[in-house]
Amino acid sequence: MKRRITEIIIISILLLGIMLPFLGKPFQADDIFYIETAKAIVQDPFRPFSFIINWGDVPASGFGVLNPPLFSYFLAPVWDKWGASEIPLHLVALLFAFSAVLSFYFLCRELDIRPLIPTLVFLSVPFLAVGTNLMLDTPVLGLAIPAVLFFVAGVNREKLWPLIVSGVLLSAAVLTKYSTLALFVPLFLYPLLSKKPAHILPFVIGFTVFLLWNIYCMYVYGKPHFMNSNFVGQYNIYVFFFNPFVIMMIIGMTLPYAVLVIQRGFALNLSFLCGIETGFFSFMLLNKSIESLMNSILTGAGVFLGLYLLLYVSSQIKLKKVRGYFAILNDHVFIFMTLWIVMIIIMELFFTPNITFRNVIFMYPALIILMFKYSGFSKIKAKKMYIAIGCMLMIHIALAYADLQYAQTYKNAAESLRQKYNDRTVWYLGHYGWQYYANAAGFHQWSKLNRVGKGDIVIIPQNVFKQRLTNELKDQLRKIESLTYELSWLPIRSHGSLSHGGFYTSAITYPTYALSFKPLEVIDIYEVVK
Repeated sequence: MKRRITEIIIISILLLGIMLPFLGKPFQADDIFYIETAKAIVQDPFRPFSFIINWGDVPASGFGVLNPPLFSYFLAPVWDKWGASEIPLHLVALLFAFSAVLSFYFLCRELDIRPLIPTLVFLSVPFLAVGTNLMLDTPVLGLAIPAVLFFVAGVNREKLWPLIVSGVLLSAAVLTKYSTLALFVPLFLYPLLSKKPAHILPFVIGFTVFLLWNIYCMYVYGKPHFMNSNFVGQYNIYVFFFNPFVIMMIIGMTLPYAVLVIQRGFALNLSFLCGIETGFFSFMLLNKSIESLMNSILTGAGVFLGLYLLLYVSSQIKLKKVRGYFAILNDHVFIFMTLWIVMIIIMELFFTPNITFRNVIFMYPALIILMFKYSGFSKIKAKKMYIAIGCMLMIHIALAYADLQYAQTYKNAAESLRQKYNDRTVWYLGHYGWQYYANAAGFHQWSKLNRVGKGDIVIIPQNVFKQRLTNELKDQLRKIESLTYELSWLPIRSHGSLSHGGFYTSAITYPTYALSFKPLEVIDIYEVVK
């Protein structure tokens, strides 16, 4: 008992240490979606998507958001009381982070895995401190991991109430983010393998709630919400050829513990070859600078380590035959975790608009469990593991700080430009956190439906997703200044086309985090002269 309490205290202190310094981070990336949903819930809790938002080229209904609104129901009372205050809203995400990490600790115990090191590995993945955003990835982990924990506890103890709790948590997770649907397959197949019908209860509860939610959307909005987005299902040859390598890159860059188990052989040769080819291909697509070379090496190293990790864990599975069947097929935990990973990869490849670390992280609990339950990672000396975990924690903190500074640029820019051009009509292009702070500054969001006037100011950040500029507007603009935001002493970047950081949207040319001395952001200011 004392050991367990000590381990929980260590984990809690580390989690607070990497998250508390970033609770004041300005709103970033998709945060504005969930803020707008929370505001709509305050006005009418039964119509959470009853708002208009410009998240593309023209304003559109909030119903086009990719995911369901449950997390915004947690944000709504906080928003109603404290309004546009970053820290209170981010504290909600902190609670879900605690739920995810501590639930993973107890899940390892339930599966007879010594839990401290696997939990520290999960904690060290450079995600949680960056994930203090108001996006759904931390909340869904904070609901899905305890759902699996209660499921395993109910199966192990043959008790009904943990299975019911698991179903409730699973329902909450699927109403938070549709990535949870990846768990439906193992939760459906597990009772068939165990031949115990009661084990299907969490699946039945979760699937029923999922159906009821979409029926409710049919009644309120005229169509089901799932698969509603125009992005879903849009895939091409790039998906089939490149995205598997992107997923391996993400794993290798954020879970690089393969360096501790590398051995000579076919797996090493194949992984090294794939890493070299991917790095070379990435470099050829970039601008051939020294910085591009560094990030291409980083991309190739990620593919190498990610592929080797997957091959190593797979090779450690003992495929002994018993009565004509592989014995591992009777290991329901192995099948559950493997299906969890496979379903996330399938969903990421075919049902999301782009590959993101934020989505891939949902399979990490299962992957880490396979690493420590079925392969040689449990035999690595603790000292080596702690050194590797410490290195990853440093990358974690550095990336979180860079992301904090990147988010801060938009808040600072909106405030300074508001003061400078308070006597002019100001338009802006761009989305994400910049959109939130530009709106708060009283700027007008431009779309091709709007017409600007002579003497107006138009602000266009270079490093953020934005509306497509029309030729008509281009001909009316004259650049009058640029604002450049630097982070010259820290060469790590989380996001953006200037530095090719890919924490929020990864690709062969956008590693999960990039090495770069490029500016965090350059914001161009134009005057309308025609």
